[in-house]
Amino acid sequence: MVGKLADAPFRRNLLFALALSAGILNLIDRQIIAVLKPTIAAELHWNDEDYGTLATWFQTGAAFGFLAGAGLWTGRG
Repeated sequence: MVGKLADAPFRRNLLFALALSAGILNLIDRQIIAVLKPTIAAELHWNDEDYGTLATWFQTGAAFGFLAGAGLWTGRG
């Protein structure tokens, strides 16, 4: 019993570190699209409207993913 209680803070900190890392990687991933815009536009012959559509779909997918994840996280999903 004592061993399980001692593991609880470690597990909580590990879970927090993993969630924080996932959030940071998600924010970096969002910025990569902006950095790669000139390359994407040149290779695929996209204009600003096409890039805006890509960014919109990416943000929409992320929003639905966060909503589904929040439902699963809270146990209500």
